[in-house]
Amino acid sequence: MLIINEYTSDGNRLLSVRIDDLSAPATEIMPATGQAAYVGMVGSMVLVRTDVGAPNVRLIGIELNAASPAEPDEWVEIVPEYTEPMQNIYRAKDFIVGLYRREVKPFIRVHNLEGTLLYDEPMAETASAFGLTVTPRSNKIFYALQSLFNPGTGYRLDLDTRQTDIFFKPSVNHDIDQFETRQVFYSSADRTRVPMFLVHRKGMELTGENPTFIYAFGAGSFVANPWFQPYLVAWLEMGGIYALPGVRGGGEYGESWMKAGAGANKPTTIDDYEAAIKWLAANKYSSADRIVGHGSSASGFLPLAIVNRNPNLLGAVQTAFPFTDLIRYSDMHILTNWTSSGYGDAADPEIFDVLKSYSPYHNIVEGACYPPTQLTIPSKDGINSAHGYKYLAALQHAQGCDNPIVMKVVWGVDHRWGATTQQSIESHADELNFLAKVFDLEVPSGW
Repeated sequence: MLIINEYTSDGNRLLSVRIDDLSAPATEIMPATGQAAYVGMVGSMVLVRTDVGAPNVRLIGIELNAASPAEPDEWVEIVPEYTEPMQNIYRAKDFIVGLYRREVKPFIRVHNLEGTLLYDEPMAETASAFGLTVTPRSNKIFYALQSLFNPGTGYRLDLDTRQTDIFFKPSVNHDIDQFETRQVFYSSADRTRVPMFLVHRKGMELTGENPTFIYAFGAGSFVANPWFQPYLVAWLEMGGIYALPGVRGGGEYGESWMKAGAGANKPTTIDDYEAAIKWLAANKYSSADRIVGHGSSASGFLPLAIVNRNPNLLGAVQTAFPFTDLIRYSDMHILTNWTSSGYGDAADPEIFDVLKSYSPYHNIVEGACYPPTQLTIPSKDGINSAHGYKYLAALQHAQGCDNPIVMKVVWGVDHRWGATTQQSIESHADELNFLAKVFDLEVPSGW
């Protein structure tokens, strides 16, 4: 049996084809009413992960021999939707293994093949899980956990005995054990509870003046777990703090969290980011003039929108390949479907007013003293490099003080910091050097 995944504007549909009779027509087993993915087989039943009728995702079984397999009445729910969002799910030899999130942190949930919940298996609480490898021929599974300072430790879990052991440790040029990651929660402007990860040296004294790098995304299904970023290890060794809030618009708590920061609700993403900055200052991690706001791609507008609201909220701004003209963005880049899943469509009068209220390019304040600002713009960016060029010109024209407004153009590159490892290193080195100068920091030897 061959399973075909066909994408449509309404989602994707699944079809089956008998490989012993390829001339026979394909049979639709899942209509395009949402997102669906083939997981495996149990006998003649196809296991399908889907968000149809389950925003946090569930696992259903579809009998191939049914008279009308694509009809929802023919589907059997194997693993129900839980309050914790499902990230992915797999078929092992005797088990169904799901990767879930609880308070943004990953864990494994194990069911038998009939869908009975057996147990939850915890993972490291402040890490990102990736590379989960499961095969229907074995009850042993493999996965890796990484953090801001750890590129990935490999683990093996025996589903029968629940025994976990480390089978791989990375080799790096820094001491992984000198850093720590912790999670905190803070209240946004509307009292919504928002999660945030903080990374810094163990035992760091919080003086209220610690240089702090805050990044957020808040778009699509992105979940704000710390991931390995070598240049930010240098930032930590320079005495810096890294803050990663899980602002609304992202996938931290599933579809409802994403929708709460999309379209007409996008200003809540900015509110959550601003509240995180204020929390860091109020809790003596840093102060406004020692915090750099960072964003990239879909979140590139965030720190720009913040300093349009109040230029004194940040001590520096860095953004990479951002959207800055949110009135014309859908005419300027290749992702036209973002009008429904990201910022919204400016052709809608209600959405137009919302976009105009926070679009970075349209809200620059003439004569205001903006903090030192650095843009990283790839010359061949698919979302259109003009976003960076026009914003830089407008901000330099409006700047009311001597703080620098600069841009690095990464030549011959699309939506990233570099086409090669060396080019990416140079881009990130320029970002670090900019911050070292702004905050008067010493760059560690060897970096």
